[in-house]
Amino acid sequence: MGIVIRRIIFTLTTLLLMLSSFGFSNQDASVSGRLSRGILAKTAEVEIFNDVPYSKKADFVRNSDHITRKLAHFTEYTLLGISLYLMLSAWLLRSKKLPYYLTLILAFLYASTDEVHQIFVSGRGPQFGDVLIDTSGALFGLIIVTAVRFLIKKYKFSKCS
Repeated sequence: MGIVIRRIIFTLTTLLLMLSSFGFSNQDASVSGRLSRGILAKTAEVEIFNDVPYSKKADFVRNSDHITRKLAHFTEYTLLGISLYLMLSAWLLRSKKLPYYLTLILAFLYASTDEVHQIFVSGRGPQFGDVLIDTSGALFGLIIVTAVRFLIKKYKFSKCS
């Protein structure tokens, strides 16, 4: 794939992920809460939970809401971290380390602005803990990228030997 095509694809993917994140953050607390509880309720309906009483399923939904929301933050920024890295490395071809550093810095800054944005959304508010969770997700994305790159190099090297 040509460098221009890679730049376009990775830049658009990064922008779409950022817009998606903004959209989720722009939901007021009641809409956001209904979404996460709805996902948990669907999870509780999976066949392996058929023998679990309804009251226990309701407890599961109620007690898992907070962790589900934090995992959503982490996962969202894991994908953003991967996408940011791929975009930056497509634009900064001569630098090996700079895309890693910039990915973390930009993810932290975007997470911070995302939390500030929530000041203006009904029922929501900024939480520095969410910025740390988001940045950790981006770091995990970089770990995934590094592991995949290592495996690809190892495979290519063993194939050539």
